[in-house]
Amino acid sequence: MSELKTESDHSAEGAPASGATRVLLPLVGVLLAQLLAMLDMNITATAMPVIIDEFGALNSFFWVATAYTLAATVTTPLYGKFGDLFGRKPVFVFAMVAFLGGSVLSGSAQSMLQLSLYRAIQGVGAGGFIVSAMALYTELLTPEQRTRYQGYFSSALTGFAALGPLVGGYVTDNWGWRWIFYINVPIGLVSVLLILTTLKIDRRVSRPKIDYTGALLVGGAATCLVLISSWAGTEYGWGDPLIIGLVAGVLVLVAALGLVERRAKEPIVPLYLLRRPILNISNAQAFASGAAMFGALMFLPIYLQVATGSSATDSGVLLLPLTIGIVIAALGASPMMVKFGHEKWFGVGGVAVTAIGMAMLVTLTPDTGRLVSLAYTVLIGIGLGLMTQVYALAVMNNSPMKDLGAAVSLQTLSRQLGGSLGLAVFTALFNARLASGLSGLSAEQEKTAGRPEGVQGMTGNVRKIVLEAYDAAVDRVFMVAASVLLAALVLALLIKLPKRPEGAAQSGW
Repeated sequence: MSELKTESDHSAEGAPASGATRVLLPLVGVLLAQLLAMLDMNITATAMPVIIDEFGALNSFFWVATAYTLAATVTTPLYGKFGDLFGRKPVFVFAMVAFLGGSVLSGSAQSMLQLSLYRAIQGVGAGGFIVSAMALYTELLTPEQRTRYQGYFSSALTGFAALGPLVGGYVTDNWGWRWIFYINVPIGLVSVLLILTTLKIDRRVSRPKIDYTGALLVGGAATCLVLISSWAGTEYGWGDPLIIGLVAGVLVLVAALGLVERRAKEPIVPLYLLRRPILNISNAQAFASGAAMFGALMFLPIYLQVATGSSATDSGVLLLPLTIGIVIAALGASPMMVKFGHEKWFGVGGVAVTAIGMAMLVTLTPDTGRLVSLAYTVLIGIGLGLMTQVYALAVMNNSPMKDLGAAVSLQTLSRQLGGSLGLAVFTALFNARLASGLSGLSAEQEKTAGRPEGVQGMTGNVRKIVLEAYDAAVDRVFMVAASVLLAALVLALLIKLPKRPEGAAQSGW
């Protein structure tokens, strides 16, 4: 394995380094921050019933998760550009201060409104972690090292994202729900201490010109998109004037952003990045993987609860094979790409495997064995692991250093929007098909069928109708998700990688 960059070395990317230890320690600090962000994304899921019991406000509990996601999504592109302008260290420290401050406040919340507001502060901090991490990986590591270590980083992050609900449930049961936020503090302090004492990367611009107008437009458009994903098909119909107004708002804000960024000296979204096919295709793949992972697979536990009588905890555990598949792909693909190159075909294979796995979910029936559903889930995880790793490396290795943060943030934003918008579309499709399938039942029977535990008490023809309705509804979701991935497969085949110089590392794109 090649040595880590040293301070006396200046790579093609122009990134100084400071010896193996000096590089390793800040990477550990950044990884800890990423773990916190991923853990807290889902950590409230299993604690929410306890929180609702204490605060009430059942009709507003969804804002606890939405506020975090909204704040993280809105700030993602801003962190990327500010890191390019002011340097990674001060931006990272600001993000950590916001995250830890929001954590302490969330733990001390006295109402659902307060908790939602404090979770938003947490999200403001979390939005900077993933972007800063990818930018720092690029600046501190050579292309070959990125390929080697990306698998380890991806495995760790995926594991913590999947463990979030389990950790939240354990901590809530044994220490109380407030400690799911307080435990962030010691880990975050270690992270920021490592960054403050070991990270040696200078800022890019001495007197940066901040694109305030662009920042407002990006934030406004992202806010509208997240609200659409949170409300459309659930709180409001897609034809509701509010949703239509939000869609119109996105179009107007994006159009205005294009005009503003053409004239900005340091645009939040450098438009020339959108003219690079490698980056565009990588962003599209991030959107597709986000939709597949955070959208369609949300419906597999629902189906398992209804069709097999699995408990909520049991059906959640059944998604752990997804994590296993991602870890297998991440750890297995890294050394193979270093040795053989041909990164394009690893990406093509990842998209194809994910699409096949998603299409195979359509074949699930109430009589399907659990091992079969686990195998399909592992298959999807392997595909997603390849997609995430390959196209993250494509952005890191093909982005100009002066706008590295902006390029990374665009991909992160694409994945976040893919997940949130995918979930909104899939929810609408699921609800519409389920309502159609249940239309022949009485109002009371429909109400009972809307609760997975209620279905288990049904018998005879009514139960058969309900199971068929759920089966058709999830089939529609999985087929649409597979179709999105087939479109992503076409893009994966079209990507053209720059030719590798003779004698260059196998993993350098």
